[in-house]
Amino acid sequence: MRRSAAGSAIDERLKKPGAPGLDDGWLADACRALASDTRVRILRVLSERERYCGDLVRLFDLSQSTISHHLKALRESGLVESEEHGVSTCYRVNRDRLRELGDHLARLAAGPGGSKEAQAHGKGSYGSDV
Repeated sequence: MRRSAAGSAIDERLKKPGAPGLDDGWLADACRALASDTRVRILRVLSERERYCGDLVRLFDLSQSTISHHLKALRESGLVESEEHGVSTCYRVNRDRLRELGDHLARLAAGPGGSKEAQAHGKGSYGSDV
């Protein structure tokens, strides 16, 4: 580690975009995608089972273009996957990415010492040796 002009420690890993276990860009994108209560509700509905866009339009009583806009944001964040079936597209939660988001947030919540689980494995707050 080196010291900044102000004297505070700077962890070089945090300065590298895409550093292992510290994908701040993806975390920010996922959080932006969830910044809409409608998207959170869509994610909750999709967590129950996969659905077509038309199903979501009927459930939310919103226009098809509005639902499509929200689905696009969720897809681009990686939280939702889509699969085309002819002229229709089916959407489902990407559970691996959702778990990854939960893991990132849990590590942030654990603070500088990391979670008890990470400490038991000799890892820091982001799962890397400190």
